[in-house]
Amino acid sequence: MGAIEYLIFNEDLQHSCAPQVPTTQGWNALTEAERRGARCGLALDIADDVAGAAQTVLERWENDGYRATFIAAGDAGNTLQMVTDALFFIEDGKDKKLSVPLGLIAACSQQTCPESIESPFSETSLSHLRKNTETFLTLFNGGAGAGFDDLIIDRGFPDVATRFQVNAAAVIAAIDANAQSLSAQVAAIDSQAAEAACANAAANPDSTAEVDACVVAGLLKRITDDLKIDFVTIVEVAIPGRVQSDND
Repeated sequence: MGAIEYLIFNEDLQHSCAPQVPTTQGWNALTEAERRGARCGLALDIADDVAGAAQTVLERWENDGYRATFIAAGDAGNTLQMVTDALFFIEDGKDKKLSVPLGLIAACSQQTCPESIESPFSETSLSHLRKNTETFLTLFNGGAGAGFDDLIIDRGFPDVATRFQVNAAAVIAAIDANAQSLSAQVAAIDSQAAEAACANAAANPDSTAEVDACVVAGLLKRITDDLKIDFVTIVEVAIPGRVQSDND
């Protein structure tokens, strides 16, 4: 998907391949229309490949017994763990898509790390994160059926279930209120004072901030903190291995 974004949205039509690569040796001599057409054609080929792979997954899930195996009662414990592991993808969103570019965690050793921004050419990083949060909420609520919210309520913690829903809604609302791209907001953190203000906004996301993405990072952290403590305790599952080493 990153390749498709690059091909469609990168306005620099010069190639960046090594000079000894034969395929691109005549590329820069092509007209602008020829280069745009070639890029568009490759983007379509990649998109077709992605669509085909997604369709294969769907067909095997529905028709080849994958779903029946997944929901088999005898393996319910492992299945529950896999589903809850999927919920923790929102931790990756918080860290890789926001905290690292904004310089909020040690994985970024500089003031900020703009090179870590997802989708820098299309500037859709925050909309991707919004979709991740919506998907988290759908999975947590079980879509139109029973979900983790019902399980948590049944075990006597309705306040925890509500907190997840409220915090996820707050993330979505905060992203909707962002007027600037993430690239522009990261670029605005250009001094120690701005860096400190971002860290303060992330630690206190109910306050106002000049860089709205720092607030979003703080709101996401509320969700991930609850996942790593209350959620795993109530639902009786383990924290995924990729998250256990996270000291955020």
